[in-house]
Amino acid sequence: RSERKFGYRQLHAWMTILFQMIKVFILSKITWKSIRTMPQSPIMQAKAAEEKWSTLAQEPTTIGSNLYSTSEAILLKWLTIHQQHYFPNDTRVITFDELRDCKAFASVICGYIPTCESRLGLGAHMNTGTGFVYTPNTIAECEKNAGMVLETAKAYGMDMKISAKELIESTTRDLLLITLNLFQALPQFVPQATVQFTGKLHETISKTVELTNPHRWPIDYLVLLDDDSGDFKIDKADNKLRLESKSSASLPIWTCPRFSRKGKSRLTFLSTSRNGPNSASTIVFNLEVDVDREHSMKTYNIESPLYEPLTHELEVENPFNERATFNVQYHQQYNRDIGPKGMRITYGEEASSGAFQEAFWTSQDVLSIKKKEKGKLTFQFIPFMRGQYTCRVVLVDERVGEVVYVINATGLPPVPVDKLSFQTELAIPQTKEIALPLKNAAQEKGMNVLHSERFKGFKTRIKQSDKGDKQSDPMNVRYKVEYSSPFFTGPKEIVPRAEKEDDRKSKAAGKAPLVLSVIFQPKGPGVYPGKITLTSASDVRVIEVEGRSRSPGMKADLEFNCTARQVIQQELPLTNKTAKDWTIHASLTGEYFSGAREVVVKAGKTKNYTLIFSPTWVCDVKGSLILKNNETLERFTYNLHGHCGEPLAETTLTAECTAREPYTLTIPVPNIGNDDLLYTIESDIPFARGAPTLNVGKGEVGKYALLLKPTLSGKTTGSVTFTTPTKQYVWFVVQIQVGRPPPEKTIEIETTVRKALVAEITVGNPTNQDLSFLVRRRGEGLVGENRLIVPPNEVAIYNLIYNPLRSTGDVAGDGQLSFYNDDIGEYWYVVKMKATEASPEELPEVVCELGKSKPIPLEIGNPLNQELVLAVSVSNTQNFSVNPGVNLLLKPFQKAQPVVTYMPSAIAQRQDATVTFSHPKLGKWEFVVRGKGAPPTLMEPVTVNAVVGRSQQTSVVFRNPFPLPRRFLVALKNEHDSPFELMIKRRTNTVAPFSSLTIPISYSPQSIAENRTEVVVQAVGEAVSEDLKWEYPVIGIAEAVPVDNAFRFSCRSRGELSQAISLSLYQVNTQEGEVLSHEVVFPEVHPYKRALESSLMVQASEEGPVTHEDAVKMGYVVTFTPLRPFTAVAELLIRKKSGGLWRFQLHLESTPPVPDDMILLEAAVAQRGSVAFTLTNVFPEDQAFRSYFTPDSPAEFTVSPAKGTLPALPQAPGTPQSVQFVVSFSSSQYGKTLHGVLVIETDLIEWRYEVKGILPKYHAPVGTASKVDTRLRGETQEAVRAAAQRKVDYVKHNQQVGYSSKLGPARASQKLLK
Repeated sequence: RSERKFGYRQLHAWMTILFQMIKVFILSKITWKSIRTMPQSPIMQAKAAEEKWSTLAQEPTTIGSNLYSTSEAILLKWLTIHQQHYFPNDTRVITFDELRDCKAFASVICGYIPTCESRLGLGAHMNTGTGFVYTPNTIAECEKNAGMVLETAKAYGMDMKISAKELIESTTRDLLLITLNLFQALPQFVPQATVQFTGKLHETISKTVELTNPHRWPIDYLVLLDDDSGDFKIDKADNKLRLESKSSASLPIWTCPRFSRKGKSRLTFLSTSRNGPNSASTIVFNLEVDVDREHSMKTYNIESPLYEPLTHELEVENPFNERATFNVQYHQQYNRDIGPKGMRITYGEEASSGAFQEAFWTSQDVLSIKKKEKGKLTFQFIPFMRGQYTCRVVLVDERVGEVVYVINATGLPPVPVDKLSFQTELAIPQTKEIALPLKNAAQEKGMNVLHSERFKGFKTRIKQSDKGDKQSDPMNVRYKVEYSSPFFTGPKEIVPRAEKEDDRKSKAAGKAPLVLSVIFQPKGPGVYPGKITLTSASDVRVIEVEGRSRSPGMKADLEFNCTARQVIQQELPLTNKTAKDWTIHASLTGEYFSGAREVVVKAGKTKNYTLIFSPTWVCDVKGSLILKNNETLERFTYNLHGHCGEPLAETTLTAECTAREPYTLTIPVPNIGNDDLLYTIESDIPFARGAPTLNVGKGEVGKYALLLKPTLSGKTTGSVTFTTPTKQYVWFVVQIQVGRPPPEKTIEIETTVRKALVAEITVGNPTNQDLSFLVRRRGEGLVGENRLIVPPNEVAIYNLIYNPLRSTGDVAGDGQLSFYNDDIGEYWYVVKMKATEASPEELPEVVCELGKSKPIPLEIGNPLNQELVLAVSVSNTQNFSVNPGVNLLLKPFQKAQPVVTYMPSAIAQRQDATVTFSHPKLGKWEFVVRGKGAPPTLMEPVTVNAVVGRSQQTSVVFRNPFPLPRRFLVALKNEHDSPFELMIKRRTNTVAPFSSLTIPISYSPQSIAENRTEVVVQAVGEAVSEDLKWEYPVIGIAEAVPVDNAFRFSCRSRGELSQAISLSLYQVNTQEGEVLSHEVVFPEVHPYKRALESSLMVQASEEGPVTHEDAVKMGYVVTFTPLRPFTAVAELLIRKKSGGLWRFQLHLESTPPVPDDMILLEAAVAQRGSVAFTLTNVFPEDQAFRSYFTPDSPAEFTVSPAKGTLPALPQAPGTPQSVQFVVSFSSSQYGKTLHGVLVIETDLIEWRYEVKGILPKYHAPVGTASKVDTRLRGETQEAVRAAAQRKVDYVKHNQQVGYSSKLGPARASQKLLK
């Protein structure tokens, strides 16, 4: 029996232990502080916002009791908040035993997953027949609720592995564990983000959600889309998504909204592997779609005058894939018109907007359309106010979807009710009156249409409304009058009026007229259309007006200017703005004037009257033109004035001929008269000949032959004039292109480049006077005189020089030599030029020791007036090199000296190379250089300095001169007992061809002396002579230990400092004949190096060296004369003849100089004052200068020029050139004097000037009385005097009052005591 009880007891014991572990490690962590950090449902968030977390934490029901802990009480409160949200009448959950009806479980699930409300029938889905029992009274009803809760939890991955019956039979501890499970699992379903979809209705909108798996194991998700509307879609047929380790995946989501209201959904990624360490949390996103409500499937634009009904049919389309029965909904809106300045226009009729019916109306409430088909929807539009109307038509089928259409309508001014016409003379006003009825017939008609169609069956209401209208008094209406044209004026406002007292009955009946008096004031002739708008608080009326103004006539002057036989046409526009055709009669007088006698102008058209002026010769005539309009009786008078100048050329004739050859040009000459004409011919062409006269018959065109015989080639322009006996003439422009004559002969010249050749050309003079020829040459390299003079009947020789700079190759170049003379013409020769390359210039052979190099200087000249860059090439780069190596720069008309360096690679063997310098314009220079190697002797010495007792390294660089790798032995002479030591590891080394071997040497002197040795490099091997070796002398100079304290010298610029110094020289051998010398070493790089070098001088004192104990005292005099500010460190080196060196540092400081002068500038505020002065260079060379004000100087000072060059001081006596500087001051404020420092500096010297800027001295005006009364009133003066006599101790007063504006009365005394 005890064994049977053991199984039950051990199970109970283990369950108790597990439950206690859960309470200790999980349940105890549930506090209000931890809840605040957890994702919460909207219900909890709203509760916290309403009561705050601190209030919830202090509530007695959540503090705990002797039955439940604080954590358990918080869970019960959590359940209560959600249950009372869905069931407001329920009391709070007191114990866990109350949870068996599952209402609390359903509430928390729906609170965190709102889409479950439709499944469980909560919230908006209550009482929809879902099966959930809201007030369960039996076990079956509780079991039904439990089944629905467990099924919902399982669908979202919260499978509790129990049945509904087990749930309602659970113990209190089990219900606590179920609650704890939901408390931990449900916060995962709080959406982490909201995916917003924005677009138009019926438009597909897509978004992509991307998930990343940072773990080393894959994750599988079940994708749940909670969408009751069905508008959202995902691209997952099996609703599964797998994320491999360290990878990402995207899930496309799209929606096509069917309704314009905001749509919501939830997307849940539920991990299917929730057990073990590889489980993943649930991810939830809210999906929201925001539809653009301004968008419509189609927009219709209509317009209608006020009170005029307009019926418009909308073509409505069903875009869905099923039949839809739409409920017709429409929303109207009235918008005012926008004025020219962007402001809304307020119309008068808007005051009665509440009395008007809506402008849009339709009789159709329901419209049924098959899928993908169209239907008709009829709307009526009747505007009663001017402006813009918008009607948004929404067709809704709650099951299928909705479509939207927009109608934009414009309410135009009403149709004119009457027309008023005026006719008057120009500038004469005319007044007319128009009578209008009190009632607006168009408005009445529109209202009748509205009532008859929209209120069918409501006759009683209409009669009562009509009855009320009849009782209204129309005499109280006021109309505002607006005129569209400025030529029509009248009253701005009218009211009804009666002509007689006895007509009150007619006025009450609505028959009394509105009388409007309109004045027409034209500014010119024509038709003036316009409109008058009458606006009251209830209606609008439009009256059309038209005014006609007749002109008494117009007078104008027309002036014509042209040349003889030229025709001018002047178009006179005639505009007919009337509705009738016009017939214009013309009366024309004046010689050479012509035009039509009658012109017809169609109605509404414009036609031009063409006036022609066609003079035949030079004249000055007058006439008149009168245009009369028979319709309007208007007269237009034009005074005509015609001026005719000399004729233009008939045409331009061209001729092409050859120099020294005759050519005949035929000129067609017209007859400009009415009879036969005999022309006299004149021409300004120097080489033209022809008959002096030409006879041309009436109406014919004569032919004149002009003989041309030019002597020179080129282009000539002249004229030929044919004059009649009456001095009238015809003339022509003649352009002659004269070609060159055939060449006299061909001259062939051949030479080498840069070698001149002279060709002699014989030129004879067969005339009896000197002939001067202008000589022109064309061809590269041709040179000669530009003019040749040949005496009478003699022969002269012209020397043509051919000096080519580059080769012409195998084909000779073409050139020309021309001789020009105005009398005998042009003679020219063809020159065939051939230039061959010059032979290379061979230079003498040079001999150079093996391992050394020897320079070979060259010289190349530039004969051109431009800078050239020659390309350099060497045929043997192994032994020869050129400096510069790639390009050689040649200045204009100057020579360059490139250097070829020879480095032998063999002994007693000739080595040569060809060095070429080439340029496209200069050709090329070739030099043949030769060299021969000699056995090496003593190489260039290497010097190393080291401090006594310390080591210093240097190196000897040996270059293998052979084209093959060789082995070389390195040795040091007298290496034993020597301060020198070879630091190379291996004494025998193999060196590649033409490569270098660096041989390090260490020098460690023990006394101040000079040491010498030699580094010997000897070639070893079978193919090498034993005597082939290179000896490098090495000179070691020992230096004394440097002294720490340096000598400092400071002096103002352009001042002088002379100071004696004494130097202690240790380890000096006082042997006879020992001589000490000194040297000053300046820094290699310094911005003012020239000024530094010229400012310091060191001289040895006359006493000479003095021995003192173990040192020698040496005195020196240092003279420091700087010309500009700088700082630098120089070294004074003391050497002894037998070897040795002492170093001493000299710190030099040159401070700014004393100002050379003071410049005083005076300028008023906002004005500029300037002073100019000159500065002369004190050095015999040009100096670049820079002028500026120091940074601490005010910006009101400026100087110019800012930079430039000071001309050199002339060597010979004379006036030196100066540079003018202008210093300016522009004051910007009153009060103080401004100070600045002007600096003008070069690399060698600096000038400084003190600059002051002051304001002009103020001079008060004299003899001018003040225009302002500055005296105080008598009572004011007495009050001021009394206040001055009354003395108050304000500190004591404040202590008594205890007042402080910052601290308040309580702390004022404390502050004062402190």
